Amino acid sequence: MSTTKYPNEISLNFESGGREAIERLVSAYGFTTRQALADHLKVSKSTLANRYLRDTFPSDWIIQCAIETGATLTWLATGHGQVFESEESEVLKISKVKLIDNQIFDAGHLFIDKTLLSHFNDLLAIEDEHCTNIAHINKSNIEDGRWLVQYQNNFKLKQIFLLPGGNLRVTDDDLTFDCKKEDIKLVAKIFSQYRTV
Repeated sequence: MSTTKYPNEISLNFESGGREAIERLVSAYGFTTRQALADHLKVSKSTLANRYLRDTFPSDWIIQCAIETGATLTWLATGHGQVFESEESEVLKISKVKLIDNQIFDAGHLFIDKTLLSHFNDLLAIEDEHCTNIAHINKSNIEDGRWLVQYQNNFKLKQIFLLPGGNLRVTDDDLTFDCKKEDIKLVAKIFSQYRTV
């Protein structure tokens, strides 16, 4: 039997350390609450609270977080080392909102590989029940496509078409209407979409 020691060998105790690991997960995802983490992981608040109170090590969530955010397994599991491999990370951190009942709520951040995007400025991730949308905010020109729009104090994802005379056609699966540009606020133009698995 070999007794060789590896230079990066660490000792993990999977019977404890859950609280600190869960706090690191919240940080790596860019969330501000454990509830946001539970929502993202699609587990109940009581499931997360149980692991937190019992100090149960969340190895399954750590692996998922490392894959989704690019955070290092060493840091997620132990708190030692760098959160990401290098300062010149290929991972981009984008502010994220969640669309619930026609309102938007802060949902922390989305971490995404830069190679999947063509531009990196003025981005917003918009999560709905079906997918995560990557959008440009502060877009000055109106063009056909899918937008996050606001009208009558509601936020919705709609297809927008520019009509002759400067009017807009606003449509989705349920409703289509024409309006003037001033009647709605175009918040962000969606250019990429990722389905939730």
